[in-house]
Amino acid sequence: MEEILNVSDKLNLKDITYDSFILQYDRKTQYSAADLVYCLSSILQSPRKLSKLGIALKDNHIEIIPNTRTKNTATADDILQENFWAAYDALSENNHRIIKQGIELAIETQIAIVNQGTALIEKKSIYPAQEIRYAVMQSESLQEIKFFQNPLGLQRLALFVMDAYKETKKSVKYKPLVLCVLNGQTNSFLVVGVTGVQGMSEVPKNSFGIKFRKAALDANARINHDGFETSIIEILKDDFEGFIDELCSKKK
Repeated sequence: MEEILNVSDKLNLKDITYDSFILQYDRKTQYSAADLVYCLSSILQSPRKLSKLGIALKDNHIEIIPNTRTKNTATADDILQENFWAAYDALSENNHRIIKQGIELAIETQIAIVNQGTALIEKKSIYPAQEIRYAVMQSESLQEIKFFQNPLGLQRLALFVMDAYKETKKSVKYKPLVLCVLNGQTNSFLVVGVTGVQGMSEVPKNSFGIKFRKAALDANARINHDGFETSIIEILKDDFEGFIDELCSKKK
């Protein structure tokens, strides 16, 4: 902890530590509430079944198994359902190993976010439009792209990119960000809009749900919205170009 605090002072990282609830498993093992949040969210957004991580479900409970290299033919819904029950069982007092695996996955996910977000900024892949900035990720050959072919992963990446872009481009005007990623299996783009934080603490209202539907209607684009968050939608690949053109040409 002392080393973290020393580094944070050098990098001007304020409030890097904070008080939290602690779960004590045994004399040597404890997790904070934040650890469990990152663990569970990473399990839920994992692009592969937990059996690929050395964890399997048995009668809706977790057991540790050797890693295998069998071909993954599961659908996205299958993966989501199995990982949901894995995350559910991770809340049990007897699943220290699944929490440890989930935290390792959370670290892997965060590394992917930093790598991909940094690449988007350094390669100047973030483009300005009327009232927004946007970026499109289409190369599925990238190993880390699968971390972002789900709503939560793409949203976390978008928020990271907004913060990093603001720090590296201090003179540019604040604009919300739209981030899009291609999913070859569904032949569609997942699209998320984020507003981030403007100024010191002001969080602008996220009106992307309305903007997305208006752009889709004007472009006659076929969309899918399967969730509570209206600022995340799915656009068929054939309709994406018309949709993004309409979205980028819109003013407030």
